[in-house]
Amino acid sequence: MKGKNILQIGAVVVLVIIGLVIGMNRHKPSPAIQPILTPTGNPTGLVSGTFVQPENSAWPKTQSTGYIGVNVSDVTKVDKVVWYLGNTQPQSLKYTENNPSVGDLFQYDWNLKGLTAGKYHWIALVYDDSGNYQLVKNSAGNPYDDMTVD
Repeated sequence: MKGKNILQIGAVVVLVIIGLVIGMNRHKPSPAIQPILTPTGNPTGLVSGTFVQPENSAWPKTQSTGYIGVNVSDVTKVDKVVWYLGNTQPQSLKYTENNPSVGDLFQYDWNLKGLTAGKYHWIALVYDDSGNYQLVKNSAGNPYDDMTVD
């Protein structure tokens, strides 16, 4: 009987450990570099964009909102700016904006409440009136912007 009880206790311990590992990985930051999956459409849009924040900008966890700004080259030709977290698959879409906040600035107000500290990999696209797009570039010319919550 003792052997059976020990096996049952061991099985419960293993299940608890698996549950803890799964629970701890639910809200992890995105890895710093993930593949950029190019969306369908023509990537030769008439409008380009640059992230406002420099690469590796940090937002304190005590702040409730951070913002991710994109300056566009010609606001009169922009249909929308879209922001993705991690990659450009549909489930990674976080926000779409059709109107500039001020001048040529399009802005996503990122809710920081409850986020795990770490690096988040943002990708944004600027679409023109014809449905063509360009990937937004960071200060180093790369098509993403990594931001940290600490």
